[in-house]
Amino acid sequence: KAVLFGGSGVTADGAPAVFNETWLLSTAEPMAWEKAGAKGDAPSPRWRHTATLLPDDGGVLIFGGLHRGRRFNDTHVFHTERKEWEIRECSGSAPPPRSHHTASLVAVPSEEADAEEGAEVTTASEQKIFIIGGYGGAGTTRDFLSDLHMLDLATWSWTKVASVRGSPPKARSDHTASVSGTTIIVQGGRGWSAGKGSTGLFDDTHLLDVAAMEWLEPPGYNPDDEEPAAWPKLNSTLWNHQAICVSSVPSDKLFVFGGQKAPREYSSHLGIMDVRSNSWVAPIVAGSAPGAREDCAFAYDPATCNILFFGGWRQKYMSDLWTLNVAGIAGPPYAVLRAEPHTGPLTGGTPITLHGLRFVESPMVQIRFVSADGKREANVSGAFQSPEAITCKSPDFTKFGALEVVVRVSINGDPFTVNEASFIYYANTMAKKSMAFGPGLLPGLQAGRRHSFVLQAKDLGGKLRTTGLDPVKFLVSGGPSDGIEEARVIDFDDGTYEVSYSVPSAGEYTVALQIDENPNDPDSVFSDVRGFPRTLAFAEAWQKLTPSGTAARLKGYLRLHSDPAAGRVFVFVKDRADSGAPDYGTVAEVAPAAAAAEEGAETAGGDGEAASESKAASAPDMVYTFDLPSSAWSSAQLGDDAGPAEPDFESLQAAKLRAFQQAGVPEKLALALVKPRAGFEDWTLDGTLGGKAPEGRTGYLAELLGDKVFVYGGTRSDGEGAYDDLHVFDPAERSWSRLYSAEIEQDVAAARHCVFCGHKVVSLAKGSVGDAIEQLRVLDIAPLLDPKAHDFKTIMLDSTQKQLAELTTLVNGLHVAISTEAAEGDTAALHKVMLGLKGVRDRSVELDYSTDQLADLIAYMGTQGAAQTEALQRKLDAVVEVLSAVKKTAPQVRKAVRPLQDAEAMRVIATLQEFEEKIAGEREAFLEGDVFSSELSFDAAYSQLNAVASHMADLERESHKMSDLAELFEFGDKVQAARETMAKMQDERIRIKGVWDLQCIVQSQLDEWRQVLWTDVSVGEMEDETKTFTKMVRGLDKTVRDWNAYRGVDMLVKNFAMTVPCIADLKSPSMRDRHWEKLMSITSKTIDIHNPNFKLSDMLDLELHNFVDDVGEVVDQATKEDKMEQTLTKLEETWKDIEFKFDRHAETEVYLIRMQEEDFEMLEDNQLVVQGMMASKYLATFEEPVTRWQKDLSSVSDVLGIMLDVQRKWAYLETLFIGSEEVKRELPADAERFAGIDANFKVQLKGFLEKKNCVQACAAEGLAKQLDSLTGDLELCEKALADFLEAKRRIFPRFYFVSQTMLLDILSNGNRPWIVAKNVNAMFQGVKELGLKGEPATTVHTMVSNEGEVLEIQMKGPLKLEGKVENYLNQLIERMRDELRAQLGRAIEDYQTTGSAGKERVKWLHGHLAQLVLVVTQFEWTKLTDDALDAMAAGRRNALQDYRTDQLSMLDDCIKAVQGKLDKLNRRKVMNVITLETHSRDINAGLIEQGVDRKDHFLWLGQLKTRWETGAHHGSDGLSPDAFLYICDAIFRYSFEYLGCAPRLVITPLTDRIYITATQAAHLILGCAPAGPAGTGKTETTKDLSAQLGKAVYVFNCGPEMDYLTMADIFKGLASSGSWGCFDEFN
Repeated sequence: KAVLFGGSGVTADGAPAVFNETWLLSTAEPMAWEKAGAKGDAPSPRWRHTATLLPDDGGVLIFGGLHRGRRFNDTHVFHTERKEWEIRECSGSAPPPRSHHTASLVAVPSEEADAEEGAEVTTASEQKIFIIGGYGGAGTTRDFLSDLHMLDLATWSWTKVASVRGSPPKARSDHTASVSGTTIIVQGGRGWSAGKGSTGLFDDTHLLDVAAMEWLEPPGYNPDDEEPAAWPKLNSTLWNHQAICVSSVPSDKLFVFGGQKAPREYSSHLGIMDVRSNSWVAPIVAGSAPGAREDCAFAYDPATCNILFFGGWRQKYMSDLWTLNVAGIAGPPYAVLRAEPHTGPLTGGTPITLHGLRFVESPMVQIRFVSADGKREANVSGAFQSPEAITCKSPDFTKFGALEVVVRVSINGDPFTVNEASFIYYANTMAKKSMAFGPGLLPGLQAGRRHSFVLQAKDLGGKLRTTGLDPVKFLVSGGPSDGIEEARVIDFDDGTYEVSYSVPSAGEYTVALQIDENPNDPDSVFSDVRGFPRTLAFAEAWQKLTPSGTAARLKGYLRLHSDPAAGRVFVFVKDRADSGAPDYGTVAEVAPAAAAAEEGAETAGGDGEAASESKAASAPDMVYTFDLPSSAWSSAQLGDDAGPAEPDFESLQAAKLRAFQQAGVPEKLALALVKPRAGFEDWTLDGTLGGKAPEGRTGYLAELLGDKVFVYGGTRSDGEGAYDDLHVFDPAERSWSRLYSAEIEQDVAAARHCVFCGHKVVSLAKGSVGDAIEQLRVLDIAPLLDPKAHDFKTIMLDSTQKQLAELTTLVNGLHVAISTEAAEGDTAALHKVMLGLKGVRDRSVELDYSTDQLADLIAYMGTQGAAQTEALQRKLDAVVEVLSAVKKTAPQVRKAVRPLQDAEAMRVIATLQEFEEKIAGEREAFLEGDVFSSELSFDAAYSQLNAVASHMADLERESHKMSDLAELFEFGDKVQAARETMAKMQDERIRIKGVWDLQCIVQSQLDEWRQVLWTDVSVGEMEDETKTFTKMVRGLDKTVRDWNAYRGVDMLVKNFAMTVPCIADLKSPSMRDRHWEKLMSITSKTIDIHNPNFKLSDMLDLELHNFVDDVGEVVDQATKEDKMEQTLTKLEETWKDIEFKFDRHAETEVYLIRMQEEDFEMLEDNQLVVQGMMASKYLATFEEPVTRWQKDLSSVSDVLGIMLDVQRKWAYLETLFIGSEEVKRELPADAERFAGIDANFKVQLKGFLEKKNCVQACAAEGLAKQLDSLTGDLELCEKALADFLEAKRRIFPRFYFVSQTMLLDILSNGNRPWIVAKNVNAMFQGVKELGLKGEPATTVHTMVSNEGEVLEIQMKGPLKLEGKVENYLNQLIERMRDELRAQLGRAIEDYQTTGSAGKERVKWLHGHLAQLVLVVTQFEWTKLTDDALDAMAAGRRNALQDYRTDQLSMLDDCIKAVQGKLDKLNRRKVMNVITLETHSRDINAGLIEQGVDRKDHFLWLGQLKTRWETGAHHGSDGLSPDAFLYICDAIFRYSFEYLGCAPRLVITPLTDRIYITATQAAHLILGCAPAGPAGTGKTETTKDLSAQLGKAVYVFNCGPEMDYLTMADIFKGLASSGSWGCFDEFN
């Protein structure tokens, strides 16, 4: 809607008038006027005022204006939503009254910096209205104005802008002010005439930057010029015109219309200025324009891009309404700049991001795709993402074909943008017409290396695509590994794509190259590219070597070194453990080693001919040399002149670190490279190094080759895998690259040893049997670094030439073959022709694909600038021509030779039948041969197998000839049976050879082991090898298990496998002669185990595999007996030194025994050990010592347990029965009994002190009996003491709440009250200490609370503590209660006098105890509220309200007191009063709100009320006043427990409910169990209620250690003392 207010015009009857009407114009079609029935205080009638639209739909602001010579400066706001006027009161000095001015709303940036220096500055904006110029003035003055005023809408305050830089415009009115960003553009107007030089009519333009508060000067402005530069002027002098600035992208547009050009000469000109370039534009405007006029109302509707024109004056008032649509000039206030991507398929659906400026968030976003001629278009919906981005999907353009279109945007129904982006539609790619070629598809591929090829996309018509964005997928499947890295696809955006991939291990893989032909369909359907899927073979990058000579054998110590120049690897082997070369932690640690390396650089170099003098070999061990060029081993003893010396490996490592640092490797990385054992994780050094870096690992190799660092292999940091990869680091580029990455099993990696030898990595590992290094492989790095090996043009040029030559040979051969003349009876010619026809038939599709692929490849290479492409194309054209001729001729030749072919076919069938019968016979003879028998030796078996292999090779060649003949005549099924029989024979030959291979390995190893001396037998090695043999036997194919040869080797391995554990057992050092004699008795054979030449073969002659269980029994007996013997020896050695420890008891000469904790633990462990020996079935040999130890250790355990218990009881009772006169008087018989116990106990202790050794001391005769007697007597004393303490507790029940230790202390010092007083807080929880006087101090004068408040016993007089402690403590309680009751009565009286009935409450409360102040406060509240309710019942309706007024006044006094200076105690006292009085105030407010007017209303009955009255109930004598508390139907007598000045809990409605619940429970003689989450105040509320009642409350934290006896004591104390108990965490 548009809002129109005021103005000058004529009424309906034609009379002139100035209006204050408010009209609303609906801008939606059809437009309609509505007179607003506005509420509120509308402005007075006026015209020449300003109307400004406020931000955020805040309404319209009216300022100034004119009526009957009076000018205004008031401010009014019209709220459009609720149609209401508001007079806006503004602070500050408003502008002087005026009219003919301008008012402009500007969002002015404001900078707000963070408090910290250098913090980032954030920019916000402040909405302000600027008043410029006009006509008017203060009072009666009238003048053209040039002042500038500002209204801040955040504070609604006026400010006159006194200081503005630059040259301001002359004073004027009737001008215009338009806003663009933070710039106000002032144009035209009129002012005072200054003679002939100045008419006072203006056509100038001025720019005010309100952010900088500066009038801007035009470019090139110089005031000294004859005609200084100026901003673009209007087309004439102009005033009373209209101007508005419309937001547009990339530049705002300023529209100017109407006004007077000269007196009574009116304008209808429409001027448009581009704000950014400050230049006027001349657009073509369609339609008829409004007539010339001035003072027309002017507004812009951004929803429709319409400028609205209403009314005006030209010799008469006008009421016409016009619209000017400026969408074609300004467009919407946003723009589209480019589309990403800029191309997509005809079928549409391409996700597009439109980048632009000033997009606004809206659900209504329309995107138009239109051809350049505007005849073909399609619209789609878009989605707002940000002010700079909108997303959409391209529409289907299939019906229009491939072409370039432009893209425009419309938001919220706005016109489409003037700006546009380009988008290209292309015909969809067709996978079956697309072609792939490149090195990554050629033969000779290697696993672990990255391979690549090119995909040339083609469209439906077979034309080459020229743009990208096709979804391409390359899948690799099959092969021996699942860990295949995802392929990378690079889109060159020209229809070609580079696909790179790698496979982790050697083998055959199926690869599929696919394209999604409709990439933007909801369902992704990928189609295979022509020629796919296909199978590719990948070889290992490692070269396997077949070494000769004596190989190195693995032992404990193995170090590798290399001589790259000579191509040799040195293996240093020693028969001892090796911890490996050390890792270095810092450069400082490396310095000494680096210095040594520098000195011995030559001796530690690659030739390995000399060793460091400081590192001599410790034993004559071996060095093996492997020569890479010849693959030959040689060996020598370390130290011999014939072999190389062992280098200093630590110095080599230090030298390597030095080399890394000199090459520019970062220090942290250089250190990691020489620390392979520790491993390394951060190979990118926190992202400072680029490229493909290694993953975290340990155990890697690092070498500096040239100026680059190479890192190979290692183990994953978590130990869950190994790496077979090669990375290279370029220090100059600070970047990693990966040359090779394959897959390797962890056990394989762990079993090998690797070393760099120049640009080769050499891997050494032992064979499947034994510890000799038989598996050697080499990874050659040089080809991986060769640039030519990766050059696409070089590789593909060679490949194309080779492929073209092969294709030419093949096609020409086919042409010659089918061109041969075949006469009747000429079998050879017939076969040749038929071979040619078969080739045409079988390879037609392959030949077509090859020629098309070569054509596309040659064309692609031509675009890449490759040489010889024209010559290659000519050769290919020739081949295609010959191939076409061959295809054309083949049907005719096939028809011509058909009769000859049919005649030859019968002879061929007979030949094939004969061959099938021959092969069947050969297999039968083979299976019946001796080679399958277990009776042969493996030498004889190998001789027969060689003969069989030779014969089978002849049969295989004959079989191939028969297969070719059958295929030629299309009789493939006729030879199938023979081929299958041959395959079975070959498979059976290989399998039986595998059986004999295993037989050879096993038998040879067993023969070697049999000659080993018994003392040198290595059972561990035999077990490992036997497990390997067993695994190998089980690994043989199941089909061989029916062959006798297999049964023989299986039985051999099984028997030895059963024997090996027996041998291991018999090697036990526990075996004694008696055990060997028992073994010979079992096997019925004799051996001499003590013979120095006793061999393993002698032991095997016992045929142990037949007596496995018996051998186990013998060895088990030997082992158990040996262990038992060792244990007994250990017990003797251990316990002869273990003694009791002695600690002095208090200040006496008595020493109590104890056993050290480790000795006691050993006692328990040894008892279990002895118990286990007693249960052994082999006890007989050692029965006597085991039985003795069982008795001795049991005695130690029993005596120690009893003695510790006796000691504890004696130490506890000794202080009472000997040190306490009170106990002696009360328990004379038990004191006498304890005296005897004491004497006997000290005698026993003396015995322990004399012997000390645990076993000897505890074995004394009669000791256990004497200790049992002591225990019984001590229990009698304990029971007497317990009865004595229970009697004391019954007299003074609060003794139930103190510990037994404290109670004994109190009773022992009962005649010394000053000592008893130290424990007073345990019995009187609110009392910290007693104020005692006298000599000795036995008279209580004061009680001091925990907070330091002092209760002076002045009204009832001091109390002398004498007699029994339990009696005078009871007297103390009574004196405390009487004193508090007396002081309460005095405080109530003083409240009326000193406190002036509450008006001087603060003054009054300083003179009384805090606890009593609260009771009096609650009493007064109860009394006055009761009185008010009685008065209301009598008819005084405002009685409670009147009391509440007084109550609030008294509460305010307390609050003011807290705000002043108070000491800690008085401050807490006043705060507690405020807490309770606040609750009382809230209760009274609730009574008033609920209309309560009687005392028996539940809302009042349910409150805890305090009354001071006389009554003989609830324990009161009825003779003197007492304090009672009422709540509901429950009444409680105030208990007068002194509680001090503790803080009070804020009382909430929940607290009130708990009060009611708890008091009703007590009233009904029940318990109360508040439940709720932790921390909600259950315990504190209970304690606060007890404080309200003046009761003692004891809080018990319950736990598993509390039993029924503990609870019984607590309940006795509570019931006897009248206290409350709060059991926390009772559940």
